[in-house]
Amino acid sequence: MGWGRLGTSAPTPSALQELNVTVVTFLCRPENVCTLVPRRSAGICFGDSGGPLICNDTLQGVDSFVIRGCASRQFPDFFAPVALYVNWIHSVLRGAGGAGSRSRALSPGHDRP
Repeated sequence: MGWGRLGTSAPTPSALQELNVTVVTFLCRPENVCTLVPRRSAGICFGDSGGPLICNDTLQGVDSFVIRGCASRQFPDFFAPVALYVNWIHSVLRGAGGAGSRSRALSPGHDRP
């Protein structure tokens, strides 16, 4: 789901886009959730990072990366699984009372989850 372009030179869509995907395990690392769109060249692309993977109305993952370009049909799309980061997300939100604490929590090099 997102506002990403439907092609490398296509304009930004005027309506929110949604794509039905299949969760797959082949070529997927244990620390990721991976998806593929059977029989179609479709999926996440550069610039889509941070977009949601929603299953049964629940956020399951966040767009992370692709291998060998967009919609390769040979490699799945990779998502960071939200469940692995719930404690870290809660700690960041608790510390987000002031701009300074939020900036430190999200800055590069900060202790990772």
